[in-house]
Amino acid sequence: MSDGELRALCAAALEAVPELHDALAELAAHFAHHARDGVLPSRVYAGDLALAFAASRRIPAAHRRLDALLTASVARAVASIDSTPAFADVVAQELRARLLLGDQPKIIQYAGRGPLGGWLRTAATRTALNLRRGRVQAHEPLGSGVRAAGHGLELDLLRTRHRHDFEQALRTALGRLSARERTILSLNVGEGMSSDRIAALYRVGRSTAKRWLVAARAVLADETKRELRARLQLSSAEYESIAAGVRSAVDVSVVRILGELTGSF
Repeated sequence: MSDGELRALCAAALEAVPELHDALAELAAHFAHHARDGVLPSRVYAGDLALAFAASRRIPAAHRRLDALLTASVARAVASIDSTPAFADVVAQELRARLLLGDQPKIIQYAGRGPLGGWLRTAATRTALNLRRGRVQAHEPLGSGVRAAGHGLELDLLRTRHRHDFEQALRTALGRLSARERTILSLNVGEGMSSDRIAALYRVGRSTAKRWLVAARAVLADETKRELRARLQLSSAEYESIAAGVRSAVDVSVVRILGELTGSF
């Protein structure tokens, strides 16, 4: 690795991402770090390396370009795993969090040995498969969630005779939520993402993310109750006797139903 080769690589990178002109020394060090056996990455991928490095430094223009590339890469990667837009959106959100958040964003691990888009597609495929495996392992049938909430005639009826009514009520309630509410519920309930991570993902304060989650859960529970009570013609007292069971069952089913809702995000 010669100084001339490194300067040529940096020059090619700055042509692609001129916003890095004031960070030339750091960029050169980044390229040198990714040299393998003394051989620098190819100049063919200098622009991709520069884009990943600039995104890790949270340069707005680079961040937007990378996000567009990530979104397209996710769409191609997950099509054969789950073609619903909702799933692609969850994968994209998870991948953004993994690659772009933290003091040392993982996007800097891209070494320029191939196109950045291909690297992102590989990462997206792994993320999608992990999420899919996690969902299959994590979710129980609807009935088990209701049983865990308690016993009694009302809950038994909800579980056995009115399972379809509950599912339809929950589906209707989810449709009434905003896109953001559906996304953060899926990330929190289905993927186990904490409010702190959601706050970082949306670039808001921790208290704001917690408030969003509390509000989304409350709206979903209230709308599910409203819809189910109308379907089953329950009195207020009858409904309140099974309200705890309904609220507990929401978390068991919400992500599965969200995954079935085409274009819900």
